Amino acid sequence: MMQIIVLTGSPNRKGSTNLLADCFRQGAQEAGHTVELIDTAHANIHPCTGCIRCGYQGPCVQKDDVEDIRRKILQADMLVFATPLYYYGMSAQLKTMIDRFCAFNGSIQHKHMKSALLAVAWNSDDWTFTALEAHYTNQGIKETRKLSINIVDEDMLAKADRAGCVSGNKVDKSTLFDYTLDDAGVPVITQSPVTMVCSVEDIYRTKGFESFICTIDATYAQEKVLDEAGKLDYHSLKPVLFEMPTYAYLKTGDVIGKCMSFGKESQD
Repeated sequence: MMQIIVLTGSPNRKGSTNLLADCFRQGAQEAGHTVELIDTAHANIHPCTGCIRCGYQGPCVQKDDVEDIRRKILQADMLVFATPLYYYGMSAQLKTMIDRFCAFNGSIQHKHMKSALLAVAWNSDDWTFTALEAHYTNQGIKETRKLSINIVDEDMLAKADRAGCVSGNKVDKSTLFDYTLDDAGVPVITQSPVTMVCSVEDIYRTKGFESFICTIDATYAQEKVLDEAGKLDYHSLKPVLFEMPTYAYLKTGDVIGKCMSFGKESQD
């Protein structure tokens, strides 16, 4: 069972955010977990000054409630953020606490904690949480500089397609596949025939997209897709390709010829 810390960031003590956080607490406790709610909106938390005297490991030179909150976070297995949506982002009160993570950034990253974001808004339009989601969807990758690439084959396609059909704001997509965590703390989908654990070397940004340039740290493959020499056998693997302009899935795995054979035939 987990020790869970919930950081709430609403200045309204009786508002929807705290109601949602309390419902989360009740459900988690019924499941056997230990939960503590910390009201960051009314705690004594000063803004980060960016002095970096902490060296990203602490302690922070400011003397307030953050040191006690820091201790509780680093003892936890899961960290949950609860916030109202203010001007399409999290509350300033919660963001002030997150800015202070600077003083123990390295310790948080090394823990590979589970996390969740609880957010509430007054309307239910599909675009309501878009800005908040866009800001934090890739945040974990940016902070840890780690990710996994799980190759999809035809057996996985229905569930993989389902992941693209629903919004993570409305459906918990983490239950679509069984997975384990690599030593680096990234998910390895059990059903995937090949998974590559990667380190992010650079981030290339274009309008509406972030592309991660990576090096491969480790590769996990099921025996059924390996040949006798222990190399990947693409006749067996047959990864599915996604073609963006037409939103179509393409088959692979059929041999159409040997390398450098077509050039020789045309010259003959």
